[in-house]
Amino acid sequence: MLTALVAGAGPAGSTLALLLSRARKGVCVYERAQFPRVKPCGEYLSAGSVRLLYELGVGEQLARRARPVRGVRLHGYGAETRIDFPDPGWALSRAVLDEALLEAALSEGARRVRAHVEDCSETADGARLAVRLPDGTREEVTAFVVAGADGLHSIVARKCGLAGARDQAGRFAFGGHYRGFARLDEYIDMFVHPRGYLAVNPLDGGTANVMLVLERRDIESHREELDAFMQEQIRELSGGRFDDISLFGKRVAAGPLSYRAQRAAANRVVLVGDAACFVDPFTGQGVYLAMAGARIAAECIVSGGLRAYEERLRDEIDSRTRAARSVRRFIGSAAWARGGAMLMRYAPWALRSLVSGVTGT
Repeated sequence: MLTALVAGAGPAGSTLALLLSRARKGVCVYERAQFPRVKPCGEYLSAGSVRLLYELGVGEQLARRARPVRGVRLHGYGAETRIDFPDPGWALSRAVLDEALLEAALSEGARRVRAHVEDCSETADGARLAVRLPDGTREEVTAFVVAGADGLHSIVARKCGLAGARDQAGRFAFGGHYRGFARLDEYIDMFVHPRGYLAVNPLDGGTANVMLVLERRDIESHREELDAFMQEQIRELSGGRFDDISLFGKRVAAGPLSYRAQRAAANRVVLVGDAACFVDPFTGQGVYLAMAGARIAAECIVSGGLRAYEERLRDEIDSRTRAARSVRRFIGSAAWARGGAMLMRYAPWALRSLVSGVTGT
């Protein structure tokens, strides 16, 4: 019997498969998408994420394709503040990142099957996945452990009774890859206002990942004209800086942006990545939590101490969500934002702990 079945080949699923394979555990990864895939989210990698990639053995090859991110410029409430990161992060295409992690797992002996996961259940001595293959065939496979790395709307979490409640009135994100920028440097531009923000994350060749985060009611009122609404918001929030940019490829949407599973593990099922917790992308912690959670899961599976996984993951998530709450408070009101701008100008050391918490350093 295989040690683990992994549903999903994103950063969480591939990291888990890589680490288990290195520990000589049999792993099969089920992923419905064909790689490389374009996925314009999670393309800012914090310094903590970069460190983990080097520890996984793929950092050197990815560094050649990554763009350094030295910090972030905050615009809003009549102030502009530049925050330099203690250590640089990366801007990197998810198509490149996801493929590199998956290929690393396969090179260590993991198997990959292209299939859509339809069901998950625990058995007397393990766990079972029901999957649908591209030709329509349905198969059931069993292993000692199933890992749900299948994203924010995880089928594994839902079928095994682990999914948490969702704040459907919360904030949502939409955007994609844009081109036509006259100049991009090594800083992310964040344009903030009380109900959301616009993020411009520079990539290569005059392109950037542009995401708009707003409350659901703001998006719902423009459902029939989202592309035009996006252009209008880019123009308004950036003060006309990006009037000539245009979307290429598909627009993506995600939300609600604050989610946590009711439980991250059952007897023979674990959740990793967005399936376990989804943090507001302003902090750039999604990929970090995916890989860090996968590392914890791998250690617990190898040692046979699966019960410790949930507690260890909770400690990791809590430290990141506290940083996310602090950042949201910082950008969510004019008083906090102006106060933060004054601190950054006259006492930058006062916000260093917040910046370190956000960047994983």
